[in-house]
Amino acid sequence: MRNKLVISPKTLSLITTYKCTSACKDCCFQCNPKRPEMLHPIDMKKIIAESCRNFPTIQVVVFTGGECTLLDNDLEDLISYSHKKSLITRIVTNAHWAVTYEKAFEKLKKLKSAGLNEINYSTGDDHCKFVPLDYISNACRASLDLDMITIVNFESAPDRTLTVSALTNRCELKPYLSNFKKNSLQIISGEWMPFKKSTEKKMISHSHGDKHFVVKGQQRCSTLFNTITIDPNYHMIACCGLTAEYNKYLDLGCVKSNSLKTLYEQQFNDLVKIWLYTEGAVPIMKFISNKLKLQKPFMNPNSHMCQICEKIFNEPQYLNTIKDSYKDIYGTILFKYCFLKKIENTDKEK
Repeated sequence: MRNKLVISPKTLSLITTYKCTSACKDCCFQCNPKRPEMLHPIDMKKIIAESCRNFPTIQVVVFTGGECTLLDNDLEDLISYSHKKSLITRIVTNAHWAVTYEKAFEKLKKLKSAGLNEINYSTGDDHCKFVPLDYISNACRASLDLDMITIVNFESAPDRTLTVSALTNRCELKPYLSNFKKNSLQIISGEWMPFKKSTEKKMISHSHGDKHFVVKGQQRCSTLFNTITIDPNYHMIACCGLTAEYNKYLDLGCVKSNSLKTLYEQQFNDLVKIWLYTEGAVPIMKFISNKLKLQKPFMNPNSHMCQICEKIFNEPQYLNTIKDSYKDIYGTILFKYCFLKKIENTDKEK
């Protein structure tokens, strides 16, 4: 039955390291300059090769972290290796290396020559305490001048002060914003959630009447079943969600002692993951709340969907409620899931 439920992945995401030049207070992996965890470059090549061999649907490989550019020449080599396998290559970086436009251009020219197609810059209130917005601007201009797809991801939360306009209003970027090629530059607001109690209190105090996260939380979890994600401890995690490393049920196992195919496909035995993919965390939490007659099912009115997901999995009473209701919900969930799966497969064939 499991094989009939499998949705083949489109992306391989390698969390190359937890080491980072920054130490953002609410980093989902709590990365900092002292973290030693790192995937070995030789092992990453083996993972890329095995992923391509077992999943022909893989189109993109993402090198992220931590700060993946700390791999230096090894990153160039990995990009080149992936490019030769006809994969689209993307890196996620804080642009700490873009001290000037000239240095940014020199750095990215080497990566482009290796085969880099896309670059994703992370910035916002927390990031800018370590990497000034000037660096992001330098990096953007350099990557656009090299005809690379460029995405800037701003931390988005009710308590953030820096927004997309902080970058789009910069004079040096005006010519790029008016003349860039279609889809070559995207500046977006990425969801940012608290991992410290002090930040959560601050966020709540700024969120009165802000329904941004409530709306986001209503979505189904589309990050599941689309990506093979390997963390620096050589574990496959079920999604790139912000709380993935805090949820033991999203840890699919070690790739050193199991095949990628086995680890990836075994998650389709989990009804809760299928339910998350089909409807999302909020409907599941509402179902649990109704069954248990909970008065306050959410941590705060603006709970992030990943927070709700983490709460569902890490509360034994909630999982037991789903288990006890298994026969009542199984058929409906699978019917909806199979319909979505058919759409996913149709999209992959186009």
